[in-house]
Amino acid sequence: MPLVSFGPIAERINERFQSFDEIEDDTSFRARMEFHASLIDEAFLNFVGQGLGSTGVSTKLSSDRFDEAGDVVVFDSGIMNIPFVLGWPGAFLYCWGVIRLILYIFSKTKGQGMFEITNHAIIVSMLTLLVFANSLIGLSGMVFWTFLGLGLAACKYNASLIKY
Repeated sequence: MPLVSFGPIAERINERFQSFDEIEDDTSFRARMEFHASLIDEAFLNFVGQGLGSTGVSTKLSSDRFDEAGDVVVFDSGIMNIPFVLGWPGAFLYCWGVIRLILYIFSKTKGQGMFEITNHAIIVSMLTLLVFANSLIGLSGMVFWTFLGLGLAACKYNASLIKY
C-alpha cells in the first residue's frame, strides 16, 4: 500500500482513476465500444457462427479470414465470443452442457469439505471471468476444465462412500 501512495506509481493509478470519472474521454473505452459495435452483428445475428479458429491467436494461422495483416481478433467478452465462434445452435448446446455439468457437480457435492468449497469457488470465479474474456479456453480454460473434472471425481468419490 505505501508503494502506490506516492511517486510515479501513484500518479499513474490516479490518472487511471480519473479516466473512470471521464469515461467519454477514455480512448480505451471508445476503442472497445467501436470494436463491439463493428462485430455485434456478426456475433449475435450470424446463425452458424464464424467457426473455430476465427478468434484469438489462431487467426494468425489464417490471415485471409478477417484481413490481410493477420490481426488477432480478441473479444473483451467471452459471452460475446462463444456465439461469434459457435453460432446460436452451437452456443446454446455448449452453454447448456457446461451449465448442466456445473449443476450436477454442485448438487452431488454439497460443499461440506474444504475441497468442495474451494472447487465450487474456482468454478464460479472462472465463469465470472466470462464477462471479461473467454475463460473457457487457454490457460484459464485448463484451470476451469480441470476443476470441473475434479468436481466429477468428487461426485464419484462421494457416491462410493454412500454405497459402503
